[in-house]
Amino acid sequence: MRAACIQMNSTENKEKNLATARELLLEASREADVLALPEYFNFLGPDGDMFRQAETSDGVSISMLREIAASRRRYIVGGSIAERFSETKCRNTTFVIGPDGSIIGSYSKIHMFDISLKNGDQYRESDRVTPGDRILNLDTNFGRWGFTICYDLRFPEIYRALVMDGAKLVFVPSAFTMTTGRDHWEALLRCRAIENQVYVAAPAQVDSHQGRMCYGRSMIVDPWGTVTAQASDTEGVIYADISMDYLENVRSRIPCLEHSRMDLFSVKE
Repeated sequence: MRAACIQMNSTENKEKNLATARELLLEASREADVLALPEYFNFLGPDGDMFRQAETSDGVSISMLREIAASRRRYIVGGSIAERFSETKCRNTTFVIGPDGSIIGSYSKIHMFDISLKNGDQYRESDRVTPGDRILNLDTNFGRWGFTICYDLRFPEIYRALVMDGAKLVFVPSAFTMTTGRDHWEALLRCRAIENQVYVAAPAQVDSHQGRMCYGRSMIVDPWGTVTAQASDTEGVIYADISMDYLENVRSRIPCLEHSRMDLFSVKE
């Protein structure tokens, strides 16, 4: 199987974002079996506009993905959109589209990026986004895939849970900040791949978004922790082959998943 990660510089102009996503999806569909978009691919503007731009699964953004998936007979991991959830809040949701154009699953980001710095600066994702309440693995024609979003990357337990449930490839659509991305993005992606002996595909946002800077550097990492594809600092597509034979070879050489003593650990709520 060949995977494609699409890197974008989305803005508050939804029409332009969707046009760019369409162009890059069609480009990627010529080479890859699964096409993955970044977090908030359809709109990345002022926080106050998020609810106004929120959609449901039958909105214009997911409808476009379904049309492309069906016409090109490809899987599409729809990055994420602000999914309308209540009268005041959204969910940050990935919709996964099958090659027949149907929605085969959805995952809403579990971990909220809420920070308060000593200088008084605050960022509270939970003020406008309701967290999801479940993890997601899906069986596909190319094996079992798991799904996470951005800040989830800092919580290793979700990746171990997905892998122990059979995931061989985990997606991480993101809009990682420039400050944290410089030091943590590659380290965290490689760590999640190494410790779980799993492929990790991470399509990302890049460059400036109304004063915020996203790190970019979309990556695909193999189960040994090798970065097999990495984007430059522009919009575009990266590709890598996903080999189940190689994954099983890595797991047989160092069978740490078999040696895991999860019976000795419990997660407190």
